[in-house]
Amino acid sequence: MNDPQFTGLSAEAAGLIVGLAFVIGSSVWVAKDAKANRITLNKEPYSANNGAAAWFFSCLLLWIASFPYYLIRRSAVLRERRGNTGSSTASTPNVVSLPDAEEELRKLARLKQDGIITEEDFDQKKKKVLGL
Repeated sequence: MNDPQFTGLSAEAAGLIVGLAFVIGSSVWVAKDAKANRITLNKEPYSANNGAAAWFFSCLLLWIASFPYYLIRRSAVLRERRGNTGSSTASTPNVVSLPDAEEELRKLARLKQDGIITEEDFDQKKKKVLGL
């Protein structure tokens, strides 16, 4: 009954599997969170080689350094964004993300071109979308 081939996984193998699952799971979370919050590895603009994929592979390959760095970078970026919006109680304009802003501006341009909104309305709404 105590034959080694029937005892299942050793404690070392089980620990390795659990550790690997944790690293992979946290790397996937980092990638999803980086994409959702548009957090880059550095202060450069968000891109494919500087965003979620870069964070994922960085965490996967060098988790012990990359994961804590991501948490620090994430908190700094989110704190900076909160600081830029201000903490005053006055209402702030609705600013949309760049892809959404581009799409919104295209819609407004079509409405203006079709004569549905005036040039003044277009300029006003454009400033609102851009947060100016």
